[in-house]
Amino acid sequence: MSDVGAGSLVEMLDEREHLLGIALWMFGSESTADWIVQETYRRWYALGDDDRATIAVPRAWLTRVAGRICLDLLAAPATNATPPPAAAPPTPAPATTGPSTTGPPATTPPAGDPVHRLAADLTRHLAGSGPGMHAKHDQVARRFATACEKGDVAALREVLATDAIVVSDGGGKLRAPVRPTYGADAVARFVTTLLAGRPGAEVALGSVNGRTGLVLRRAGKAVAVVSVSVAEDQVTAAWIVLNPDKLRHWHHPAPSARKALPMNDHILSTDHDYSGPAFKPIYRTRVAVTGGDSAHGRASGRAGSADGGFRLELRMPEELGGDATGPNPEQLFAAGYAACFHGALSLLARRHLLDPGAITVEATVAFGRDPADGGYQLSADLIVTWPGVEPDRAAPLLAQASALCPYAKMTRQGIPATISLAP
Repeated sequence: MSDVGAGSLVEMLDEREHLLGIALWMFGSESTADWIVQETYRRWYALGDDDRATIAVPRAWLTRVAGRICLDLLAAPATNATPPPAAAPPTPAPATTGPSTTGPPATTPPAGDPVHRLAADLTRHLAGSGPGMHAKHDQVARRFATACEKGDVAALREVLATDAIVVSDGGGKLRAPVRPTYGADAVARFVTTLLAGRPGAEVALGSVNGRTGLVLRRAGKAVAVVSVSVAEDQVTAAWIVLNPDKLRHWHHPAPSARKALPMNDHILSTDHDYSGPAFKPIYRTRVAVTGGDSAHGRASGRAGSADGGFRLELRMPEELGGDATGPNPEQLFAAGYAACFHGALSLLARRHLLDPGAITVEATVAFGRDPADGGYQLSADLIVTWPGVEPDRAAPLLAQASALCPYAKMTRQGIPATISLAP
């Protein structure tokens, strides 16, 4: 049996935002508006299947009901104008095989139905540990995620088990399906319909219940989280959480709050979201170089960072008359450039559901003569090796990484720099 709810996730979210807008306009209180929308959906789910089937335009019906609830609250005595917590719809009973659903209980599946088998399958799936099991799950989940991102129904059918099931949980706060969807064909159609039409949305891999899953975000806010159960090399079940209350901890923090987070994907993101008037440092380091034995920073320099985490002795390459027994500045610059570009490309790869693990970035830095002024200058070239990714898919990501990587930007336009004498 399949219950397609409001259709795509975009339609569900738009419908909910429409109802919230009505309630906010009437009351100006987010908590009251949220309660009104939840009560509206509770009344929707309280209808029988036959009654819901007779409603030609559910959005219009929901709008009328939300408006009626607003008017009833306005007409109530002032002491009762704000609904008490007890009036909120009851929390759905927890399910043992995945996220709960809200609304009339589904017909009990017959013995041997996928739901009965999946209970044991999910228990085995969650209890499994070890690198082999996690690697298999990750591989299958990535295939599922790639098919979802492309909206490829055929690819989804291939990764789904014949008797696959999908269960969604709107928590009574979205007009999400109230019953599971069974069978590879139906599940593939359901998932592609749900995730269709998501302008500005980002599908990313994430750890869901300790395993690889999907997180769909729009404007930094999570709108769906998908976990999958895997047996052999196929997805046997997909659990889709749509309940806004359960998705809050999946939201990306606002840019102003990111400075309090560790240096990770939350702060080193692919978003160009800074609009300040001047350069804003996030991290700053100091490295001092002394001349060493020959009083020459290039030939025998000693370099060290202020925090003590970086210490090395510099040597000249043979081409410049040195003995090449230690690193030289060109090698350090090549390492920094390659590492920075690798990081930028890895962020983009994850955003596009590609595995960055196989990426290698090789930087070649040359020290030579400058024909413009007869002095010296550097040149730099990067070569990226990315096995398993087609050139036509990798090329635009390399271009985006070049725009994102500050080292690459430096090679194109320079950087703010000063030279001054210490007091």
